[in-house]
Amino acid sequence: METHWTVGIIAEKNGKVLLVTRLNEPNKGWWSVPGGHVEKGETFEEAAEREASEEVPGIKIDGRMKLVFEWDIEEGDSDDPRPHRHRCQMFHGTPEGKISTGSDAGEKRWFTPEEALREKVTPPSRYIIEWFLGNGKRRAFRGSL
Repeated sequence: METHWTVGIIAEKNGKVLLVTRLNEPNKGWWSVPGGHVEKGETFEEAAEREASEEVPGIKIDGRMKLVFEWDIEEGDSDDPRPHRHRCQMFHGTPEGKISTGSDAGEKRWFTPEEALREKVTPPSRYIIEWFLGNGKRRAFRGSL
């Protein structure tokens, strides 16, 4: 199975995390942590900075988090019709100035982690929020969409 390397961003302010609505499938319209694919030639840090600028301008990447996880995409569940695996490295972000949404994100909202878990949140984002609530304790995660 092919592996797609991805990054995610946990931006926090006053005990809340920033989520955006997805503009594309899979899970179009669902809440998600900002993030996306690592492009050829990019480091994880460069990808996180690019994704922050594309999805949530005003968030600065300030450190890698101790969370790496993977999940499987089944045939037909995304723009890529082939089954594949996403392996994600998470980064921490902080607000710097006015935060807006960019070309890859719809609405943005700050949620307490508990509020976020009551919303329609993508499965990987749900896991990330649960990890965050557990104070960053390492857990194994392998899921599928």
